[in-house]
Amino acid sequence: MRKKATFFYVTFITLFIYRGVIAQEKKQLELNLDGVLKIAEQKSLEAFRARNKYLTKYFDYKNFEAQKLPTISLNLNPLNYVRSVTQRYNFIDNRDEFREAKTLNSSLGINFSQKLMVTGGTLFLNSNLNRLENIGDSRFINFNNNIVRFGFTQPLFTYNKYKWEKKTAPLIFEKAEKEFIESLQTTNIKATEIFFSLASTQLYYEISLNNYENAKMLYEHGEKKYDLSIIDQKELLSLELNVINTEVALDESLVNLLNKKNEMCLFLKIDKGIKITPIIDEYIPQLKMPLNFALEQARSNNPEMLNLKLKEIQSLSKINKAKFEANIKPEISGSYGLNKSAENYVDSYSEPLAQHQFNIQLSLPIIDWGRRKRNLRVASDNHELILAENKQSEQMFLQLVKTHTNNFNNQKRLIEMALRANNIAIKSHELVIRKYISGTISILELHAAILDKDQARIKYLDSLKKYWINYYMLQKLTLVDISTKEKIDYKFNIESIESNGYKWNSNE
Repeated sequence: MRKKATFFYVTFITLFIYRGVIAQEKKQLELNLDGVLKIAEQKSLEAFRARNKYLTKYFDYKNFEAQKLPTISLNLNPLNYVRSVTQRYNFIDNRDEFREAKTLNSSLGINFSQKLMVTGGTLFLNSNLNRLENIGDSRFINFNNNIVRFGFTQPLFTYNKYKWEKKTAPLIFEKAEKEFIESLQTTNIKATEIFFSLASTQLYYEISLNNYENAKMLYEHGEKKYDLSIIDQKELLSLELNVINTEVALDESLVNLLNKKNEMCLFLKIDKGIKITPIIDEYIPQLKMPLNFALEQARSNNPEMLNLKLKEIQSLSKINKAKFEANIKPEISGSYGLNKSAENYVDSYSEPLAQHQFNIQLSLPIIDWGRRKRNLRVASDNHELILAENKQSEQMFLQLVKTHTNNFNNQKRLIEMALRANNIAIKSHELVIRKYISGTISILELHAAILDKDQARIKYLDSLKKYWINYYMLQKLTLVDISTKEKIDYKFNIESIESNGYKWNSNE
């Protein structure tokens, strides 16, 4: 019996420890830069915001396309009861009287309309049926049936907004598509900055820990040397002070590391209980971006170029609108229909009467105190200003592309130099420590070697960060995958989104 109890006790402890180990393993997450970018694309708020903005523009464009199609509407008024006292003329007594009136009215109508995008006019077709019942002493029922009526309205020599929307709407949607891809590259840039910020903080912590352990080791050797009268008390105190300073730096770096890990968890929507360890991939691909190719792709792909074109078209639209506002505004309309009134529903369809209508309306400005003329002048001046601003904006944009292209193409060499400097600093540090222990160099030389080693490692990590920041910045400007030299493309499952909606992919 005692053996069984012992067996169950050992089994329970083993399972408890095993579950604890599994729980610890679940809380460990090692991420390299590619892993961070993939999670950020799916779960970060920035990526969700970019998708939402794109979908908004997509539905705006679909609404514009829907304007080209006919609209159908149904108008229904099933019951309209009115009881009132009204003034009526009594033909028998030749006088006006106030009498009580009760009416029950209902109507049904269907309307078709089609906008003419080219001319700015409208075609329409409708049918309406009205029933009127008079309740009281002189009760009667009457039907008024507009069996069919079709016609048109057409403004002449006026500003046609549909004509200009036809030019701008496709450009706005194309710009939204490119802005979405640009936003994903912006998300990559932010993810890269956060990743290397965490990696740098991790490196500072490792450096602080290593410096603290080395400081304790050197202090122990210093105590032995002091006992042997090899060094004086001042140098021993300097070693002790170095232990205190490195311990303080270690504590500060640990706090900073925890803060950066929390920042990473918040950005990636990861449980803060998970311990993230950044993994630095020191392999850098041999990639170059030809300058002329980068400029060509930036001109054709970047949404900023479309934005400049849109601004120019919109300014021309304002000039066109100001010109027509100063002119005469004729409008013609016409319709033809069949109508019949009867005391019952069936008779309202027999032998209907034809209705004809044709109308010409003119609006001519006579005195506006120069307002329309000034509006035209302002629109023309603004157009000239936009042309000048667009030219300068394009030059500044292309200069930005040149800068980042040159930075990217040169960064690989800077990484190699930083790596060489780091390796030299490590070897020099190891050599200096051995010399200091043997007593051949001073403590000042030791501190200088430690500082050089730390700075070399930090500069090497910073050079890796700059490489990938320039990498994704150049992709953002050109919308070209640097590794394949092909245009970056991203397709939504629009049918699924239209039927189910788009939700933020988050665990929280």
